[in-house]
Amino acid sequence: MMRKLALVVCFVWASFVASAYAAIWQVDLAGTGDFVSIQAAVTNAAEGDEIIVHPGTYVESVTINKTNLTLRSLNPSDPTIVASTIISRPGYTLMTLATYSKARVSGLSMKEGNTGLSGGSADCIIERCSIVSNSSRGVSSCNGTIQYNTITWNNGGGLSSCGGTIQYNNISSNKVSSGNGGGLSSCGGTIQNNTILGNSSSSSSQHSGGGGLAYCDGTIQNNTISGNTSGGGGYYSGGGGLAYCGGTIQNNTILGNTSSSGESYSGGGGLAYCSGTIQNNTISLNNSSSFGGGLAYCGGITRNNLIVDNTAAYGGGIYISGTPQIQNNTIVRNFASSSGGGVSSGSAIGIFNNILWNNLAGSYSQYNNVIPHYSCIQDGPTANNCINSNPQFVGVNDFHIKTNSPCVDVGYNLPGVFTWTDLDGGPRVVNEIVDMGCYEYGSIPEPLAGLLPLLCLCVTRFYRMR
Repeated sequence: MMRKLALVVCFVWASFVASAYAAIWQVDLAGTGDFVSIQAAVTNAAEGDEIIVHPGTYVESVTINKTNLTLRSLNPSDPTIVASTIISRPGYTLMTLATYSKARVSGLSMKEGNTGLSGGSADCIIERCSIVSNSSRGVSSCNGTIQYNTITWNNGGGLSSCGGTIQYNNISSNKVSSGNGGGLSSCGGTIQNNTILGNSSSSSSQHSGGGGLAYCDGTIQNNTISGNTSGGGGYYSGGGGLAYCGGTIQNNTILGNTSSSGESYSGGGGLAYCSGTIQNNTISLNNSSSFGGGLAYCGGITRNNLIVDNTAAYGGGIYISGTPQIQNNTIVRNFASSSGGGVSSGSAIGIFNNILWNNLAGSYSQYNNVIPHYSCIQDGPTANNCINSNPQFVGVNDFHIKTNSPCVDVGYNLPGVFTWTDLDGGPRVVNEIVDMGCYEYGSIPEPLAGLLPLLCLCVTRFYRMR
């Protein structure tokens, strides 16, 4: 026991000594600091040191090959300071992090280089930086935490081959002219709470696309993915919002994205060729010039999504290929100029617990070539436990169902349904049998449900005091 205590004391003391002797270096072009060059400060710094960069435009490219180094502006939380503390050198990678560096880079602008920032271990942190107007990628091959940055107007895309956690960033107006993923490409780990807006990709290759994200696996959640475009592309291309993304895609707003590829087996205004689990998203106002305004050619499981106001030639809401599982979605007000306003499929497959209502098409307004089970379908059949009564939505744009809805407690309890949540985040099953559609009537989101025991306790004590 005493030996363990001694080891702990030694560790704490060593940490204290290391932090006490860490140096703070000032970089200032005016010559009032320790250095006038950021690279000179990095070269002279030791492990654990902090380098503070004063406002100015530093025409250099910086390589960080020291461990636990902090490089920051005077005040990373002040956008004015960040915008005026600039690293810029056309034709060069502006900052390169060694794979072992564990650096923390905060509050700098990296603009008008080739690549803004490249490299970095899983322990590095890139935060509150402005990475803008580079001729290639904004950020490449960084596996650490990338957060609270503005990554915009980069001509080779926003981020590429980055792992770790990518969160709370503004990733906007980036473009790729001959590749995939205008916003993010081949990024793994967790991508969450970002605004991914107005990015674009264009390619003549097959298996290409993803105006917002392409080939990103892991968990993609709580993002706003809006106004992105995918153009050109050969066969098997598209995905204005997302293309070829796997893992779990959940709790995102996927809004107003466009796929303009007219080739065969292409489309997906919102998502194309995404696999894994696509759940609890709002997918709306997306457009495809060919297949699947909301989603096209997505495998795996698509459940508990609101799919509304999307447009395409075939499959205004969803175009299906293969044998994905389409479960508990509310698919409304989508339009297909040819066929399958709500859902269209290349081969007949079963779908469960969905609401298809007010979709329009040249033919087969609600669905084409699918076999619905336990679903509510406007002017549809009543075979396979389906209904065609009005689902009784709460409002014109509120697709929760009312207490008198015929969709309450008449779905089919699919395997695992008691572990799901509905689109509000509440329990998926309230009265032993799941409802149709993406919202469960009477479901209380978990944050509110957690307050119920406390509320009951307060009420009990109140009545005992009377």
